[in-house]
Amino acid sequence: MKEAKKTPQPEVHIRGDAEAKYAPIGRIVLAVQQAGIVKIAFITEPPARN
Repeated sequence: MKEAKKTPQPEVHIRGDAEAKYAPIGRIVLAVQQAGIVKIAFITEPPARN
Protein backbone atom coordinates (compact mmCIF):
# COMPACT_ATOMS: atom_id res chain seq x y z
CA MET A 1 0.00 0.00 0.00
CA LYS A 2 1.03 3.54 -0.73
CA GLU A 3 0.94 4.74 2.90
CA ALA A 4 3.09 1.87 4.15
CA LYS A 5 5.89 2.91 1.78
CA LYS A 6 6.22 6.41 3.24
CA THR A 7 9.28 7.31 5.27
CA PRO A 8 8.75 7.54 8.13
CA GLN A 9 5.94 5.04 8.01
CA PRO A 10 2.68 6.35 9.48
CA GLU A 11 1.41 5.06 12.80
CA VAL A 12 -2.16 3.92 13.37
CA HIS A 13 -3.69 4.89 16.70
CA ILE A 14 -6.77 3.04 17.89
CA ARG A 15 -8.83 4.53 20.71
CA GLY A 16 -11.43 2.34 22.32
CA ASP A 17 -13.73 2.61 25.27
CA ALA A 18 -15.48 0.28 27.67
CA GLU A 19 -18.24 -0.35 25.12
CA ALA A 20 -15.90 -1.26 22.23
CA LYS A 21 -16.36 -4.69 20.67
CA TYR A 22 -13.26 -6.80 19.99
CA ALA A 23 -14.20 -8.16 16.55
CA PRO A 24 -14.23 -4.81 14.68
CA ILE A 25 -10.94 -3.81 16.30
CA GLY A 26 -9.42 -7.12 15.25
CA ARG A 27 -10.52 -6.50 11.66
CA ILE A 28 -8.92 -3.05 11.74
CA VAL A 29 -5.63 -4.44 13.07
CA LEU A 30 -5.64 -7.16 10.40
CA ALA A 31 -6.31 -4.64 7.60
CA VAL A 32 -3.51 -2.37 8.84
CA GLN A 33 -1.08 -5.30 9.00
CA GLN A 34 -2.08 -6.48 5.53
CA ALA A 35 -1.43 -2.95 4.25
CA GLY A 36 2.15 -3.31 5.51
CA ILE A 37 1.96 -0.81 8.37
CA VAL A 38 3.76 -2.11 11.43
CA LYS A 39 3.19 0.64 14.01
CA ILE A 40 -0.15 0.21 15.72
CA ALA A 41 -0.85 1.88 19.05
CA PHE A 42 -3.80 1.53 21.40
CA ILE A 43 -4.73 4.71 23.22
CA THR A 44 -6.38 4.20 26.57
CA GLU A 45 -7.55 6.52 29.31
CA PRO A 46 -8.30 5.59 32.90
CA PRO A 47 -11.96 5.69 33.90
CA ALA A 48 -13.15 9.00 35.33
CA ARG A 49 -13.15 9.25 39.10
CA ASN A 50 -16.46 10.06 40.73
